[in-house]
Amino acid sequence: MAAGSHPKDLTPPLAFKLLGEPGSINEQRQSPLFGKLPAELRVLVWILVLTRYEDFDRPFKLGNRETRPGQAGPLRVAVDLLLACRAIYTEAFLVPFQVNPMIIFDGDKSDIPPYHRTLPLPASNYYKPLASRFWQFAQFSSVQLNVQQHNLEGSAIEKASRAVGTLGRHRGQVVRGFASGYAAFHYPNETAMGSTQENNNPDGPLSEADRICIGKKITHLTVRIARTDWWSWTDRPEEGAADLSKALRLEPDIHTTCHDHSAMLRGYEARKAGMEVDSGLDDFKKPRRWGQPGWGDQIALYWPDLETLELVLETFAQKQSQLETVISCAKLWQFPVERGYRLEWDGKEESTVRWQGANKYDYEYQSPWVDARYGHTDPEKSHNRLTRWRPRSEHVDELSLGQVFIIKTLTFRRRKVTTERPSAEA
Repeated sequence: MAAGSHPKDLTPPLAFKLLGEPGSINEQRQSPLFGKLPAELRVLVWILVLTRYEDFDRPFKLGNRETRPGQAGPLRVAVDLLLACRAIYTEAFLVPFQVNPMIIFDGDKSDIPPYHRTLPLPASNYYKPLASRFWQFAQFSSVQLNVQQHNLEGSAIEKASRAVGTLGRHRGQVVRGFASGYAAFHYPNETAMGSTQENNNPDGPLSEADRICIGKKITHLTVRIARTDWWSWTDRPEEGAADLSKALRLEPDIHTTCHDHSAMLRGYEARKAGMEVDSGLDDFKKPRRWGQPGWGDQIALYWPDLETLELVLETFAQKQSQLETVISCAKLWQFPVERGYRLEWDGKEESTVRWQGANKYDYEYQSPWVDARYGHTDPEKSHNRLTRWRPRSEHVDELSLGQVFIIKTLTFRRRKVTTERPSAEA
């Protein structure tokens, strides 16, 4: 057993026992759900009901940093459905893990929701083992990484892959435990220490317990950068126009934009011309600093099965033009995955959410401009309407002077390698 695991982690699902005793399951033929609806449509019902949702009955405080669209309250999964009857349970017991993402935090603790250790789904900030049984953990195929730019341009992508076990899943291995929050995957007859037992055959017949612990390939990754996660988030909006070191910037081909402020724009011009990106700094070419590749290369090295990559970027409304520049540059990014394939912008316009939060948070002392000059934004002056993202408060004026933020989401999809690049002006 790998370090960090516990005997209860190895407990097989109750469904195994029930399915082994067919007479113990009432097929519920009198119910239209089972008597009339085909199994293919029931699966859609399970997916709809067991997808996570915001608990608006217990909303987070508006002034909390973690409170935002999509996370206005604790995220719940209606697992009580599985308690309705054995027929439903044995059909749907894997669905909560298959349709919801694993959530990882690698940044400011202020952005971590207070409930994250009690979710019915595992969440990790790397320092404690993931809270799920092996067969549950194996079912995930989607990851949501909430990350500061400093960590993203360090080793966050690689660390997240180790927490999830992307390479073990890619090889078709089974979950064997956790060590310091990182997943351990091995072939069924391989020990946790790496040695193999006699007659080890990864392609041989597997026990039922091993089959359900085979890790699903991670096919979707969401990378989310919040408004206070950028290198330059404290700088005044107007300063970014004259000084690139004070503007929002993101470039996957180098280790860090903190030391190369023009890298994103140079990369954009090179890609637009169909040329290789040259960072201009030998120290930031392969091998990167500390032997760690840039975050774009980390995707290629550690996330070979990705079908989609979603980039979710947030900033203050006053920096919207800076964020739009980042998005324009990002549309030309390409991320190699398996040989012959890469992730490219899907050609669809990025989605934009403009939302209003609280009047004050806990960061105004670092950025007085947020509150003193720019914090109170008239939403009518924007061409984007405000998104209603939480139930209307009894206090009508609650949002009247709130800070306004922009979230832009760009999607990259797996495609066969071609010589053409998608146009950022499409």
